[in-house]
Amino acid sequence: MGGRCSYGIRDRVVSKVNTSTSSVEAWGRMIGLFANPSSSRIIGLTGQLTTINLGTLPIKDYLGKLQDLAKELAFVNAHVLETNLIIHTLNALCLELRR
Repeated sequence: MGGRCSYGIRDRVVSKVNTSTSSVEAWGRMIGLFANPSSSRIIGLTGQLTTINLGTLPIKDYLGKLQDLAKELAFVNAHVLETNLIIHTLNALCLELRR
């Protein structure tokens, strides 16, 4: 998945470093973002959500994993829009149908 960055992660990083006046300040802000346990958790869960694939899972298990990730994100106050869950589901199904 190299080179891919979810919009949530990218937006969080950009909003933190956008007003930096130097690269040192930008790096410091990014370190602060990733050092924060809840931010790290959000970034990790968002990464899992964007990279999860159907693979050989039964659709019921795949949907359960999506729902679990969405609940974990909601728990740390980073709610996932229902439309985003639908997009993830449809993307996985479309990829599976192409095989």
